Amino acid sequence: MSLEPKKFLHSRQAILSLSLVTIYWIYCLFWAPLIFLEGISSFGWIGKIAFLLISCHLTMIAISIYLHRSQTHKAVEFHPILRHFFRFWLWLTSGIIRSEWVAIHRAHHQAPDRASDPHSPLNHGLSNMFLKGAEIYNQAKNSDVVSQYGYVNDNDFLEMYLYKTRIGPFCFLLLEIAFFGLWGVVLWNLQMIFQIVAQTALINGLGHYCGYRNFHTDDNSHNLIRWGILISGEELHNNHHHDPAAAKFSCHKNEFDIGWLYISLLRKLKLAQLRKDNGKRTL
Repeated sequence: MSLEPKKFLHSRQAILSLSLVTIYWIYCLFWAPLIFLEGISSFGWIGKIAFLLISCHLTMIAISIYLHRSQTHKAVEFHPILRHFFRFWLWLTSGIIRSEWVAIHRAHHQAPDRASDPHSPLNHGLSNMFLKGAEIYNQAKNSDVVSQYGYVNDNDFLEMYLYKTRIGPFCFLLLEIAFFGLWGVVLWNLQMIFQIVAQTALINGLGHYCGYRNFHTDDNSHNLIRWGILISGEELHNNHHHDPAAAKFSCHKNEFDIGWLYISLLRKLKLAQLRKDNGKRTL
């Protein structure tokens, strides 16, 4: 079976990255001086764990309030400086191409949990969302879906020649190796795994499989828990499907959406504003 050009390119990049990382590990373990093992930073375990948690949280916040609520559903608009920061951070830490991510999510909202839903556990099975979530996502981003639903703002020079490349995470790996030495490889892998599990398994998988429902929507969306912190408020998935255009995902006093907390703070700083037509609408 032959690979499609894009899939072959991604496979080749993955093999190259893995080979370089393996060579670096062997070099550090047997021949390298201490700086290659520990990096140029003086962070201990607490510092490394803090960096891991902060970087993962920042990536999930960028995905939730910028890529999801702003770019996909147009519920909130951010200051240009913030938009550039979000674009750079997502490119660096996730390799997400905005038009592809937005297109797949909009296609999901067109017919959630029906035959054409690109990532429903009712179609693919919950176990596959955990084990093959990335593959399911990659299969969904065909050119027809992207051309129909993948319209985004800020399609500038940086977008075309930098942010649509997938070298960001590899650059992030090199930076982490420089700062943390051998442990940078471990931190990087944990960051990549967390992103995949959070998006494909927890939200796209469990978010349409189990939990509680505030609203009787025409899909199987559920709220996972009442406090949306770990995945930046995306845990309140049924609330979101009830009103995709709302920037705030929490609906009741006992629910908390940390993404909305950040949006509220940014609004006070004049760095974000809600759309005037922020009521319920469909794409």
